[in-house]
Amino acid sequence: MEDQQRTVKKATRREVAHRIFSFEIDETTVEERGNEFPGEEATSFSDQSKIPNYVITPTGLRVNRVLLVGKLISMPKQIGEKDMWKFEVRDSLGKVFVLTPNFRSEIVNYVKSIGPNDVPRVIFLTGKIRTYRPDETRFYISIRPEVLCNSTQELHHYWLVQAAKLLLRRLECLEELAKMEPESIENLMAIGFTRSEAEAAFRAKKYYGIDIERIARYREKAVEALRIVMGEEVEETPEESRGAESEFEAEISELEAEVGDEERTLYEMIKSYKREGVVMDELVELTGMEPEKIEDIALSLIEKGLVDEPEPSRYRAVGSEEEDEEEF
Repeated sequence: MEDQQRTVKKATRREVAHRIFSFEIDETTVEERGNEFPGEEATSFSDQSKIPNYVITPTGLRVNRVLLVGKLISMPKQIGEKDMWKFEVRDSLGKVFVLTPNFRSEIVNYVKSIGPNDVPRVIFLTGKIRTYRPDETRFYISIRPEVLCNSTQELHHYWLVQAAKLLLRRLECLEELAKMEPESIENLMAIGFTRSEAEAAFRAKKYYGIDIERIARYREKAVEALRIVMGEEVEETPEESRGAESEFEAEISELEAEVGDEERTLYEMIKSYKREGVVMDELVELTGMEPEKIEDIALSLIEKGLVDEPEPSRYRAVGSEEEDEEEF
């Protein structure tokens, strides 16, 4: 019985969906295949075929899944005769390519429902990274969506703030590693970084080196994202960018309060899962909030009649079943 429970638990675990800007995806050149969860080994040939692809980004993230809220900027185009579609999504700083699987009917139906008057539109997606290397000099990355639905400009701004905060944190860790002697994960953790942040910094150094120019350029991009959220024109010099970082970090909390209205954000995420609803673990992963905080917000939404709880720790937007039928 214990082995069966362990198997079930293992089967339901999922990779973290990273909030990462398109420009970092564009500059990613390293991929690897490995066990989905560190310390677990494939035990048969069939297991090997299920081992996921990862990419290692220039700031050291080991990515299999991403979470993106951006703008659909082109009409989806069908690929061949199969129900596979491709389109581009902008995250305000660049674009990523999305290729839909033909075996996910809810995603195919959503894409087919998009007309010329629906573009551009803000969309929410989580999906898996897919790579294509036609030769030694070319390397392409696309996203295969698992969840794809309409979203809001407000949620896009919330995503920009979160992605910028995470990127600035990784850059800070890389800078500390560059001047650290002796270098170690434990020493980075001793000055306040998490183990995952420290490990990412070491991966970045291993595969890309610590490129000071790249760090400065990425910092400029993070600040640019925050300027977009604040409604400012983005026109700055590299010297201004570094000084502006402190200014924006001081205002991040205020931005989250204004743009990332957590109750509205959580409601939009729950609503995006349509009739099946979404479980607590997935909401923790998507929002980065503590389970206790999600419970408090969900209770408020339930009291307002916006959300119900069809089973313990599974939340669903009220009326989502009817909306599902109308939309698809």
